[in-house]
Amino acid sequence: MPAQCQKVKEVGDLMTGEPKIEAPVNGDRHYNDPHGAVEKFLISFGSDLTLLSTTFSSLKQELKNTKVEYDNIIKSVKMLNSGTENLNQILETGRCSNKEGIGYNNQKEDLKKIQKIVFV
Repeated sequence: MPAQCQKVKEVGDLMTGEPKIEAPVNGDRHYNDPHGAVEKFLISFGSDLTLLSTTFSSLKQELKNTKVEYDNIIKSVKMLNSGTENLNQILETGRCSNKEGIGYNNQKEDLKKIQKIVFV
């Protein structure tokens, strides 16, 4: 037997004393694990999975609320824009080229006289 194979065999011989982890038989949940590492891992994995599920649910609800808020803001902006357009249209129809009427004076001289009034 070559020297390399002998070394591998010696290392293999040293490893035979270590405990083995075997798969459960017939659905048994208990592994041949003296330190309970597999069970601890599964418990940790389960708690991490629960935490991720809770976080996912809360983020999903937050996204839903944000979409509703976004839709309401868009609706308000559209109403504001249409209201402004309607107001401009109403004001344009009320205007006429003849601006003479109550409170309107087309003579510039009268404005100069009004500006020179001094109160005692």
